Amino acid sequence: MLSDLAQKYLELRGDTGVMLAAWHHDANHLHLHACVSGLHYRTGKSFGLSKAQLHEVKVQFQEYHKAKYPELAMSAPKHGKGERSLSHAEWHRQQRQQFNDVVRECFSQARSQQHFLELLRDNDLHHYERNGKPTGIEYDGAKFRFSRLIDDKQFETLPVERGEEEQVLSEIRAIRERQQERDQRDRDLDDFGKAR
Repeated sequence: MLSDLAQKYLELRGDTGVMLAAWHHDANHLHLHACVSGLHYRTGKSFGLSKAQLHEVKVQFQEYHKAKYPELAMSAPKHGKGERSLSHAEWHRQQRQQFNDVVRECFSQARSQQHFLELLRDNDLHHYERNGKPTGIEYDGAKFRFSRLIDDKQFETLPVERGEEEQVLSEIRAIRERQQERDQRDRDLDDFGKAR
C-alpha cells in the first residue's frame, strides 16, 4: 500500500524532477516522506508548483487514497477543510507587527536606555550601533532603526544609566578638576604675592 501511494504521489507530482519517497515507523504509525528536487532534471528550470497546483496534486492524491484504500481512513488528509493559510507576505506582516508590539512594550517599561536594551535582549531582540550609539534592532536578517519603531527622539529622552566604572571615572575627573583649580589658584596667589 505504501509503495503504491508513494508511486501515485510521485506520478501526480510530475516525472521530470528527481524525487525520492521513503517510509519509516519511528512513530506509532508508518508514514511516508517525499523529497522533491527544486529543479527539473538536467534543465535547471524550476520544478516548483504554485500554491494552486500543489493544492490540486494534494486533492487528487486524497481522492486516489480514499478510493483505493478506504480501510486507511485514519490517515486520509482533509485538504481544503481547514482555515485559509496565510500568504508569505501576510505571515511576514504578522511577524513584523508582533515584533513592533514587543519593541513598543519594552520601550513603555524602560527606565533608561540601558534598561530598554536589556528588555529587548530578554525578548531575543538585539540592537546594533552606529558611531558607538544604539541605533536600531537587527531582526530576521534586517535592520530596523528606532525611528521606524518608536520616535527616535523618544529613545534619546530616556536617561542614560552610567555603570559603576563610569561613575568612578567621573568622580576621579571631578577630583582632578578641583585639584587643578586649587593649583591654579595657588599659582595665581604666588604670582600676585611676587608682584607686590
